[in-house]
Amino acid sequence: MKIKSIQLISLLTIFFSLTFVNLSAQNESAPQPSRYIYDESKLLTKYKNILKQQTDLPDSTKEFVKDKIDSLERIEDKKITRVLKSINKASHFEIDQYYTNKNVSSGRDIGITGYALTQSIAYKNRFGFYTRVSFYEYPEETAIKKKLPEWDLSFGYKKRFGDNLYLYTSYSHSFILYGNTESRSLLINRVSMSSYYDLDFLFLGASYTYSWGGTDKTPVIEKSASQLSLSIDRDFSFNHFLGSYYFSIYPQLSFGFGSDNFVQLRKRSLLQEKKKATATDSVIQNTFFGLLALDASVDFTYTIKNFDFYVSPHFAVPFNVLDDKYKRNPSAGTPIFYTSLGVTYRFKMWQPKEHRTHH
Repeated sequence: MKIKSIQLISLLTIFFSLTFVNLSAQNESAPQPSRYIYDESKLLTKYKNILKQQTDLPDSTKEFVKDKIDSLERIEDKKITRVLKSINKASHFEIDQYYTNKNVSSGRDIGITGYALTQSIAYKNRFGFYTRVSFYEYPEETAIKKKLPEWDLSFGYKKRFGDNLYLYTSYSHSFILYGNTESRSLLINRVSMSSYYDLDFLFLGASYTYSWGGTDKTPVIEKSASQLSLSIDRDFSFNHFLGSYYFSIYPQLSFGFGSDNFVQLRKRSLLQEKKKATATDSVIQNTFFGLLALDASVDFTYTIKNFDFYVSPHFAVPFNVLDDKYKRNPSAGTPIFYTSLGVTYRFKMWQPKEHRTHH
């Protein structure tokens, strides 16, 4: 009986220690993620080990301990979520590096051979404003001899309304460093507006992009393009999966509508670089607006500390593709399977203070 009393005292001591850690953490201003989660996990593991090793505890004590473990696991999950959100709430930088094995737009091959590498750095303000610089490389495309043939600069703003509605708007300008003067100026300006609504069990999204560009000699039919995307997706999230802070599986189904002259213009520019362009290749079908592609994808994201590692396989089915005679086929075209993978690193520049209420 004396031994069981000592065991019970040990369990209660650990419980109050955990409670003290929790209360102390609430008085800190966004502590460092690694220490914050590690201390909680270490005590929680010790708590579980006592329950596992001391099998002779009374049933009532076991139930008491199990309830406390469940409660502490929920606390830990909330703390991990808080740590991850604390970076997004603060002004911070993001550095991205990712790889795509095929160059695809609107379910169509844009004519660039091989894979693409993208590097970007973004600054995100805690009020919702952000700016991003991205650089693109196409190492296997012989027609593009520049080391960094393309880069763009973008500015945007995101806003959350209530618990369910998210709105985004952005402007970007592309700098094309290959091709002739005319092709470098086509559709290099873009304005985008997006909205997402959280239904708890599903996300509904809509995004519209208008692009424009060209010179005084550019035909009107080539000076602009517009695209509309409608999406349905779902987020399945898990904490502590294979040592992660956060692991998510994000299936998405999107429908792309619009004009596909961006693809046509990009292909024409590459053919001109290769000296293979014909008179037919100069015909741009800008007046078309309709279903361009159906894209099904699943994003897998593994988050640990300030890093996100992700892989995203896509299965794209094009519609209304132009044939060799430049006539559109409304039926589904040849599907394209492609994959993107990469890593994101975040680091904060400014830490918001928390408001404290004294009773």
